[in-house]
Amino acid sequence: MKPAELEYANLNMSIQIPSLNVNAEIAGVPMMDKSWAVEWLGEKAGLLSGSHLPGQGTAVIAAHNTLNNTEFGPFALLATLEENDVMFIDNGGRSMDQYRVYANKLMGPNDMGQVIALAEQVENSLVLVTCENESVEGGYQNRRVVFAKPF
Repeated sequence: MKPAELEYANLNMSIQIPSLNVNAEIAGVPMMDKSWAVEWLGEKAGLLSGSHLPGQGTAVIAAHNTLNNTEFGPFALLATLEENDVMFIDNGGRSMDQYRVYANKLMGPNDMGQVIALAEQVENSLVLVTCENESVEGGYQNRRVVFAKPF
């Protein structure tokens, strides 16, 4: 059960990635012990605490690649996104922001500093992150990171 202090913020936003058939609600994800409390996202995507809202600076959104042994998560196919693939952020009916993929990288699990540095090279980048390459000891060996820019 999720502790009350780690309750996700309702941002009234969603992410749509037509080529992956993804339409997921975006929740605000808090920090817990120097990492983000993404365990309870389920089928939602999460805007990581400390990043900007989409369109207002670098926005980092994470989602699971699997939910359990039989269900895929929203970002299960993130590795298949290619340059110029399109995605949308629905700001609760206020606006629909459009983004195009400009890079898709496999990075280390502790490379968030490098991820942010790369993202900040493009104004108002949208960064999508999920886990990849599950380890036999548990956890994941890599992070799949997709960088997109507004158009």
